[in-house]
Amino acid sequence: MKGILDLSAEEAGMSVVGILTAVSHNMFKNRPVYAGIQRHIAFGLIGLYLGNLIKNYRLDYNRRKWIYIEDYMAKHPERFPEAPKLLYKDVLLQWRPVR
Repeated sequence: MKGILDLSAEEAGMSVVGILTAVSHNMFKNRPVYAGIQRHIAFGLIGLYLGNLIKNYRLDYNRRKWIYIEDYMAKHPERFPEAPKLLYKDVLLQWRPVR
């Protein structure tokens, strides 16, 4: 269940960018930073929406990439031989306690 604070990095970052855009607009107009709080809220929500679009695009891109890679591996199994199963005794060095 998604809570109110379960934001991805893209969503949080773009929200901050939106709010900072409103703050910088006030600074350039020589207004107090907190003036026009509705603009801060609106730009923050727009940034949240854009961050959500970026996150979904990135996830879709990565899904498509892995589907392509797995399809290629399934069509060309001779290029991807199965690795032999390794046991811990073959990987770890022998332990000799020093007393």
